Amino acid sequence: MNDTNTTKTQLDLELARLEKRIEELLASIDTLKEENRALRQRHESLNNDRAGLLQKNDPREAKVVKEPVFSTKQAKDRAFSILSDCQKKMVQASVTTVGLPDLRAGRQVLIKGVGARFSGLYFVTDTTHTIGSNGYLTKFNARREDDGSATRQ
Repeated sequence: MNDTNTTKTQLDLELARLEKRIEELLASIDTLKEENRALRQRHESLNNDRAGLLQKNDPREAKVVKEPVFSTKQAKDRAFSILSDCQKKMVQASVTTVGLPDLRAGRQVLIKGVGARFSGLYFVTDTTHTIGSNGYLTKFNARREDDGSATRQ
């Protein structure tokens, strides 16, 4: 009879442990459901932002090129090159800094500390060097050269 009571007590303890584990798992499921819901909302928001950007950039724009292409791969490579050039024009910067005599049009500069969206590699399109009451200043305009993935903060 004592063995029966011990076995019953052990089974009751095991059952209580399993019930507690089931409750923990159910709580985890609820947490995961909430996280999943939040991620789906974020995904939907990003898709809406993307759709808005596509509308602003008129996806129906056509570009005629003079070079012949002889394969699908060549056509895709040419289209990617055109798209890459368009992307470079999407992010531009106008900067005024202390005088930098070596900074000239055609150089590349790495701009950091302005957030992940704007930090990155830029191509300097023009520069103006001035000496005045504020000292020696360099003003330049630049366009984004990379997609930002390598310089995310």
